[in-house]
Amino acid sequence: METPEPNPKKSRWQWLDAIPDPVAAVALALTILQLATALAPVRAVRRLWRLVEVSPARIARAAEAGDWAGLVRPYLGHMFFHINLVHYVVNLTAILTAGTLVFREMQAKTAPGKSDPAAAFIAFFLLCGMAGAFAFVALNPKTYMPMIGASGAAAGLFGAVVLMIARRDWSALPLAGAAKTIFVTVAISTALVIVNYALFALFDSLLDLLQSNKLMLSRIPGWRSQLNIWLGGGSAWQAHAGGYLFGLVAFPLFERMARSSR
Repeated sequence: METPEPNPKKSRWQWLDAIPDPVAAVALALTILQLATALAPVRAVRRLWRLVEVSPARIARAAEAGDWAGLVRPYLGHMFFHINLVHYVVNLTAILTAGTLVFREMQAKTAPGKSDPAAAFIAFFLLCGMAGAFAFVALNPKTYMPMIGASGAAAGLFGAVVLMIARRDWSALPLAGAAKTIFVTVAISTALVIVNYALFALFDSLLDLLQSNKLMLSRIPGWRSQLNIWLGGGSAWQAHAGGYLFGLVAFPLFERMARSSR
């Protein structure tokens, strides 16, 4: 009689195996650059950010001067850097969560050995981020205020997830086909807008409270600068909206791209 093999001991890092390689590659790139900027001299980091941040007025000036590098570089480079640790952690969490779902959906509909879901995912991620940057520039054409971070790309991944949910069979809804998908998409998107607005309002209120003299923080030397390092920076909602809408609309195209032969 054979004795059953003992259950293998589960590693505390087993959850890492659930993250697809393309998603892990994006997360690793963001992490390496975040560590590099955290350790680099502040002056060097600010100079680097100036090269990659999306500043609509400076981009317009680059276009007028025929500076194609200055025109294109911000659209691609801005999404790999983050203004502070909280910004990085929030975007990384969103990318790991939504990115895993998006890649698995692409992978599930591919023919083994004949398609490349990894390339489709990376292209989708980058174009979501670029769409967010385009939206930020289009809605703030004359401002020098810069925007940086992978928020637009992360929002695009969530747009794809919302579409994936909306396409499922919602038997409780007395609607058919496309009408059902549209209704669920609009309902979830509206709920996300409300939740995002509430969270950002709560965050702003918390930041105002921390910066007020009502707390003992005012007795800590350099407390305002530390708050800005860890929690500072405004929300570029235009980039969130642009990336989200692109991800919502364009995801089926990248699904087909993932299915196509090499």
